[in-house]
Amino acid sequence: DHRDLHSFPTRRSSDLYVALNASLIEVIDRARTDQIKGHDHLLTDRIKEETRIAAAMAALVAAQPSVQKALAEGDRATLSTEFLPVFQRLNKTAGASQFQFHLPPAASFLRLHMPAKFGDDLSGYRAMVVDANAKRQTFGGLEAGAAGLGIRAIAPVERNGAHIGTVEFGMKFDDSFFASFARDLGVDAVFQVADGKGGFATFADTRTDKTPLPADILPLVIGGKTDLREMQMGDKPSALLSHPVADFSGKTIGAVTVVMDTSAFAAARSAATRKSLLIAGTVFALATLVSMKVAASIVKPIRSMVDALQTLAQGRTDVDVPYQDRKNEIGNIAQAIEVWRQNAIKRKHLKEEADRERL
Repeated sequence: DHRDLHSFPTRRSSDLYVALNASLIEVIDRARTDQIKGHDHLLTDRIKEETRIAAAMAALVAAQPSVQKALAEGDRATLSTEFLPVFQRLNKTAGASQFQFHLPPAASFLRLHMPAKFGDDLSGYRAMVVDANAKRQTFGGLEAGAAGLGIRAIAPVERNGAHIGTVEFGMKFDDSFFASFARDLGVDAVFQVADGKGGFATFADTRTDKTPLPADILPLVIGGKTDLREMQMGDKPSALLSHPVADFSGKTIGAVTVVMDTSAFAAARSAATRKSLLIAGTVFALATLVSMKVAASIVKPIRSMVDALQTLAQGRTDVDVPYQDRKNEIGNIAQAIEVWRQNAIKRKHLKEEADRERL
């Protein structure tokens, strides 16, 4: 109640301003952390979603009697005639980069993406193919193959109760995958993978400024830890969230780092701090009358924005952020909160679209 506030002694009012500032900074920091964690989760969800799409397509093909008959009879020509046009369409419209059939235990029978190559033994480097045939189960996730690392899913094919092979789909997983993520969410991603020589190579990096990541991140992440830190990347303050990436079997194969520009949060934090110091000095110097005026023009806006941030932190985006039109620090804070709200709406829409596609 502002009437109560106006009756406080000068020192009491100053303490309230400092407490409000600390609360606002805490909410701003939590909002920054929540936002980068949300982006990171969306990247992980995209990989999972692509895996589910591949698994669904593989299961659909495996369930067709014509496929079961042709694979059981070793009829490569029939499978090729029936599914080569299908693969070409899926490659253009659904992001499918691979479509192939295998025979137990792990022999390539037909690659629709490379029809001239078949008959080779995959057991030395395609554990997913071996497991799908041996266990007669559907498997999916990241795995390296002859064409490199990819998002893959394999479903078993049965005929008259007998296991006769597997069908596999692979989804595009390259620079374009990460570029799409960066474009949709306005953040960058760096994905580093084992190079097979005891080191790690950059698989994808959407950043324009290729400032090297801190050398200590990779050992921490490969060791199983998640790392969140703030640092300057080029000319921008940034938050970096790194975590291990595992293949379908659970083996750590690399590390992904989401890089988010935190300039808006830094500006809001600085503005809040400057405003707190200004308020405290003003209160001590000008006493109760000035304190009352500051309470009306500063405390109320800060309280309103804290309420807006707390509403956003609860997952609600149907909140109006006030004071965006002010040409001062309050306006800067309000504009930063609005940026976060818009990003939260965007993330929510992307998740809803992904959920609809799963139906």
